[in-house]
Amino acid sequence: MEMLLSSLVQTHDNQKNMKNSLVLLFLSLALLSCENDFSVRGTISSDVINGEYMYIRMAENGSVVTIDSCRVQHSTFEMRGTADSAFVASLYIGDIPILPFVAEKGNIVFDITDNGIELGGTPLNDELNLFMREQVRFEQLMHELKRVETSLVLNGRSTEAAADYVSDSIEAVGASVEQLVDDYVRRNINNVLGPCIFALRYSGVPAPILNSELESLYNDAPLSFRNDAFVKHFYDVARENANRLERQRLLEK
Repeated sequence: MEMLLSSLVQTHDNQKNMKNSLVLLFLSLALLSCENDFSVRGTISSDVINGEYMYIRMAENGSVVTIDSCRVQHSTFEMRGTADSAFVASLYIGDIPILPFVAEKGNIVFDITDNGIELGGTPLNDELNLFMREQVRFEQLMHELKRVETSLVLNGRSTEAAADYVSDSIEAVGASVEQLVDDYVRRNINNVLGPCIFALRYSGVPAPILNSELESLYNDAPLSFRNDAFVKHFYDVARENANRLERQRLLEK
């Protein structure tokens, strides 16, 4: 009888220990999941899109995957997701992509106004926001130079003379933009922001051509950057375009 009681007590203790172990395991997994969570919160200055749905989406295996969604209420929105490691996602209003951002642990904040979009709250998104602010500043400088050129023509200068007047300044701004991109890509070359900034700059280029600066960037980059889908396609096309121009130049000699 004593042996039976002892056996029952031992079995009960084993079951209790197993339950405690399972509870600890589930708690550990839950805490691990929370450690990798991110939130996306934002405000919108206009109430026009109140009631519309916003989405967090990412590209995966050639398709677009929705991570979370919410309805805009009182010009605010909030969504969540999990990032075991940082990755690039995009904020959408309906089917319209608004802005890429880095999904990483922490609270990511958007402030959408008529003057633009501010992004921050986590290290890589703060970095991305700095880049975009600098890019906007150069775009405004370029717009102002084009306005000066148009004003000169309207005041009697020839088109050629007006273009010559601003050409050096336009070239200098263009060089500054290229340097800006190169600096930000290089200092983020080992994280997901490097390919993201590269794509922001070059996704709209219709016929890329490989030059010495792009070649240097590629040669200095790790495989993680080179193997990015956009980067790889861009360099393949740019290299082929450069080779085609070189062959044409040789034929014309």
